[in-house]
Amino acid sequence: MKKLYYIFNLLLILMIPTLIFMDDTEVSSLNIEAKSLKTSAFSAVQLKVDNPINDVANVLSIDNGLNSSNLYKFTEDFSNNLVPGGIITDVLETFTGKMSAYGPDCKGCSGKVGGGQVVTNGNIYYNDSNYGSVRIIAADKKYPYGSIIRIKSNRGEFLAIVMDRGGDIGFGRKFVVDLLCDSEASANSYGTTYNTTFEVLRYGY
Repeated sequence: MKKLYYIFNLLLILMIPTLIFMDDTEVSSLNIEAKSLKTSAFSAVQLKVDNPINDVANVLSIDNGLNSSNLYKFTEDFSNNLVPGGIITDVLETFTGKMSAYGPDCKGCSGKVGGGQVVTNGNIYYNDSNYGSVRIIAADKKYPYGSIIRIKSNRGEFLAIVMDRGGDIGFGRKFVVDLLCDSEASANSYGTTYNTTFEVLRYGY
């Protein structure tokens, strides 16, 4: 019986260092995880306001393991909704059709658009407080003055603001949109843009 007692005590003595080692390992593992969480939280707090896309993407790539292709897609999709000034926009409505062009010196034109702005001397842009410098267009009366429309065609893409109407302009008419140019000669040279996509980003001012 005494031999069994001594053997049992010996086994306990040999196992104690092992148990202590295991406890230290688990504690070390917990410390590493805590440091990792702290680092991730610190990275998230330090997002730069002047470059939100890259910073958000960087934190996601570190903490969530996004691969390079997914990271690029995230950045690209997010960027598609940005306009000058960093405003994130939603497309409220989309339509397609033909776009014509006109000048402030066209027949019957007064040099001033329906929205009140004088557009002679090449003054064909409007400085919007949110969207910056945008082209002036005439559109259907469905869209109040101040409506912002993104125009896409094989000629490129740009933002425009509705500030005028026209006898041949609107749904069910010859053209759906009329783009203001600096002169009627420039408008004739610009001609008609076919299969144009119009994305409404804002209704009115």
